[in-house]
Amino acid sequence: SVSALNIQIVSYLLKDKNRVDEAKSIVTYIATHNNTDIETFLSAFFNEPDTPSEDLVRMLTQHPWRKVFEYLAGHPGIPDRKTRLRLFDTALLNVEPISSYEIGARTKALIESYYPHLTAVTEDHPHETTSRIFEMLEAAGLTVSDLEVLNVRLRDFIVNAHMYDINAKNLRLALDIDGVPTLDEVCAKAAVWTFCRKHIADYITAMENDFPRRPIILMEATLVKIIEEQHDVWTNDQLRNIIARSSSAAEIANIEDVPSHIWPIIVGLKRMIPTAKNIIAYVRFHGVDKELSALLVGNKVALPMSHRIRMQH
Repeated sequence: SVSALNIQIVSYLLKDKNRVDEAKSIVTYIATHNNTDIETFLSAFFNEPDTPSEDLVRMLTQHPWRKVFEYLAGHPGIPDRKTRLRLFDTALLNVEPISSYEIGARTKALIESYYPHLTAVTEDHPHETTSRIFEMLEAAGLTVSDLEVLNVRLRDFIVNAHMYDINAKNLRLALDIDGVPTLDEVCAKAAVWTFCRKHIADYITAMENDFPRRPIILMEATLVKIIEEQHDVWTNDQLRNIIARSSSAAEIANIEDVPSHIWPIIVGLKRMIPTAKNIIAYVRFHGVDKELSALLVGNKVALPMSHRIRMQH
């Protein structure tokens, strides 16, 4: 009842492990009533030095009190930012299934601004705890700007859910590599490739910012795979940009491995090996166009005899 909302009484009940049931009854009362007496008590309790405030928050979260996160994130009764973050962190570490709570603008704003300062996010925790923390971050719509601040388990959740900014540092962490996050590396990890191919413009920008003169595709197999998968998804300009930034070592040995309507882009960027078989296949679909002519002149390759005779007639 309201008569039990006394700082000394509640502190005593929370500290005495033999009075857990009585402490729970106080928590139940707070969680199921919404009045000025409760607001006054919580404000006084959290502002009083040496009260077991984290114990109260833990029990309110586990009860669960539906408004606990919104209260801790934004109520003016919390004395200062340090206290607010400490208590919010405690709640996050004891979170129940996400449907138990109201996740509003205050919760979202605090998580977005201060997640690097929460031990729930930065330190290691058991799998189930991490899973529930992730659910809260997901519900808050968090996009992580720096994956490095996250504990490893949580980072895996965030990477698989595509909840991070695409930049070179984050890509290295998502791929668990130290080198350049080329598309060869990206394609090797399904969750990262799925994310990057949907936001290829962001990937290109990230690579241009950090590796402006480095090729982003090193292997022919990667180039072929990407063209096959994305030729009818990306724009021609996006495909052209990706192919242009591939290594010359990724030249396509068999042009028929990729769709024929993309061949002029490939040939124009000199990413087809000019074998007789490739040239004949190309001419059959596109004739001797300016792209093929430039490739042949640049490589000092002559047309196969049968096609030279055909052109003369």
